[in-house]
Amino acid sequence: MPGAGRSFDKPNGTFGNLDIFDEVYVIGQKERDIVHTVVAQHDLPLSIVARFHRDHPFFAHCEAEALERSTKGDTMDMLLNAGALHNQIAALSWQNLFPLRGSSANRSLSGSKFRLQDIEIEVLDAADIRVDHGLSKYHNPTGISSTIIDLITFKTLRFGVCYEEIRTILKNKFSIDLAEKPSSGRLTIV
Repeated sequence: MPGAGRSFDKPNGTFGNLDIFDEVYVIGQKERDIVHTVVAQHDLPLSIVARFHRDHPFFAHCEAEALERSTKGDTMDMLLNAGALHNQIAALSWQNLFPLRGSSANRSLSGSKFRLQDIEIEVLDAADIRVDHGLSKYHNPTGISSTIIDLITFKTLRFGVCYEEIRTILKNKFSIDLAEKPSSGRLTIV
């Protein structure tokens, strides 16, 4: 949402679930196992970045500009398991082969908003639909959003909610040592 200060260089995220993830990403079994372990076995939210099948039927009806605003080269970010409403919307998206993308509902770099009433008016005014679903499951006083992991390099792109739990899972089950979270907790590497 450039009108709210978001750079066109920063791709939007895609709503996802494990069905979408399993079908559209070009990754190995280890990467699939990691995501399934974090999301399904431990019920944690996770955003991932990896190469994807641009020619998958899921993207057939996407306008070229919308797809370009939501990808970086041959990679795409997808948020999985961000709560019941998110999961239902992702399921409908997949069922209808209609990808949903967007940025956080906030002015860029102002921190996540966890209730409709906390979203800046200029962001609300840009929305066609407003859904008041109450307080977000992953609300926190520092305003951090989801953790983002690059599945190609296993670098942390954003130290977000549940980061320490995700880091522990990857270390203990997959021998992957993610970076230690900076004391500010809001550092974005990419």
